[in-house]
Amino acid sequence: EIPYFWYFNNGITALTNYIPDRINPTAKSITVSGFQVINGAQTVYSVYKSYKEAKPRDRRIMNNEALLTLRLLVVNSEDLSLKITRFTNSQNPMEDRDFWAND
Repeated sequence: EIPYFWYFNNGITALTNYIPDRINPTAKSITVSGFQVINGAQTVYSVYKSYKEAKPRDRRIMNNEALLTLRLLVVNSEDLSLKITRFTNSQNPMEDRDFWAND
């Protein structure tokens, strides 16, 4: 369900130690250094596998319609990197009663 992927997915959190000071809003790519996915590795693999196995027509649809959130944090401290990694990977489990607020 490509159009809903963005709604059903929490995205990816990654750390880097450098991004350019100025990024052109029309840039199609940027260069980062030390890029490390700290949360969302399963998402990265799922996207890779789906894209690899897709037919050309489906890849075009993915290119135009699939959205994915990337939170890229610039961190130059090993201690802070470890804390961010730990806390972004410690979610509280959801129980049925948690969804009552939606009624």
